[in-house]
Amino acid sequence: MTLVLVMGIGWNVREYLPRFGLALLGLLSALALSIVLNQTMPDRITRVVRAWGQKSMQIYIVHVLAASGLRIVLVHLAMLTNPWPHVTLQSLAGVIVPLWFDSFLNFIRFPYAFSLRPPVAAVRGSQS
Repeated sequence: MTLVLVMGIGWNVREYLPRFGLALLGLLSALALSIVLNQTMPDRITRVVRAWGQKSMQIYIVHVLAASGLRIVLVHLAMLTNPWPHVTLQSLAGVIVPLWFDSFLNFIRFPYAFSLRPPVAAVRGSQS
C-alpha cells in the first residue's frame, strides 16, 4: 500500500503527510462527535436524525434533482449569481424536497419506489 501511495504522489511524500494527518483528524473528530451526540441528544432530536438516516436513499437520489433544478431556476430565471443564497437554498431544497417527495409517494400508496422490489403483500395484491 505504501509503495502504491509513493508511486502515485512521487517523491514528495512529505508534502502530503500534513494533509493526510488533517484528514485523519477530521475523520476521527466527526466520529467522536457523532458518538457524543448519540449519547447526549434528547430523544426528540434523536428520532429526527434517525428518520433522516432511514430516508437516506430517498435524500441521496432526489437531492440532486431538487438542488440542480433550483440552481437552474435561480440562475436563469431569477438571475441570482451570489453563491450564498445558492448554498443556503440548495441545501434546504436538497433535504426538504426529497422528504416531501417520499411523503407524497406514501400518500399515493407507492412506498416502495426507492427499494429494489415491492413488498410481498403488494405483489400478491393483498390489502394491508
